[in-house]
Amino acid sequence: MGSIAFVAWGDNRTNHPIHRRLAGMVKDSGPDFVLNVGDLVEDGTRMGDWDAFFDIERELMANSPVYPAIGNHELNSPLYFSLFALPGNERWYSFDSGPAHFVVLDVVFSRLDAASEQYAWLDRDLRESTRPWKIATFHYPAYAYSPFRSNVEAVRANLAPLFEKYGVQLAFSGHNHHYQRNVVNGVTYVVTGGGGAPLHPVARGPSTLYAEMTYHFTKVSIKGNVLTSVGVRLDGSEFDLFALTLGSAPDGQQAPPTPAVTAPAAPR
Repeated sequence: MGSIAFVAWGDNRTNHPIHRRLAGMVKDSGPDFVLNVGDLVEDGTRMGDWDAFFDIERELMANSPVYPAIGNHELNSPLYFSLFALPGNERWYSFDSGPAHFVVLDVVFSRLDAASEQYAWLDRDLRESTRPWKIATFHYPAYAYSPFRSNVEAVRANLAPLFEKYGVQLAFSGHNHHYQRNVVNGVTYVVTGGGGAPLHPVARGPSTLYAEMTYHFTKVSIKGNVLTSVGVRLDGSEFDLFALTLGSAPDGQQAPPTPAVTAPAAPR
């Protein structure tokens, strides 16, 4: 069935020293590719912000392709579309790698309802995919619990039913600047927005299996019928290790309690 290794993370936009340190760690982990959940920069209309982003990630991107989802801080700027060469219409697209099918969506600037072009595309794309693993990436989370406004309603109402219908096992998002894992109706939703933007407090909801306020990235590997995911903090320590197995319910084992509202010190 094959194997792949990749990283999911995002919300890199403001604290360049943290972004740079994490980008080096991501590069050293040797991923086949990187999923970015959006808000790569503070202001997508400023070329200087993009210059800083690519300066930080140039070594990473020289070794691993980056597949971004557009975030609200990209501001729907033409610069975003000119600086990346992405599949499809570049707002939403899909690609295959090893045993997995990936969909990357625009939940910020494009409609999501059943009458929209993106919804029709996603319905067809997921229906036609024959890969055993299906993984989605987008900016606003479908499930997240935090005092910070998460913009979850439209995403949850329109996308979650399609994920459940077509067997999407895992969905990555950001916007909330922390880590959180929720499992709802067989779909595992991971918020991985700890890439450099100011951290947000995180709370636990009825579907939450793990939550932590920390700068981080998420490292994922798929080997045959087993997917393994783990968060990696700035100091290299790992957290929330979990596994998904094809044909089985998501791992429901709750990780040991961790501080949920204390931000780590920024590197000097």
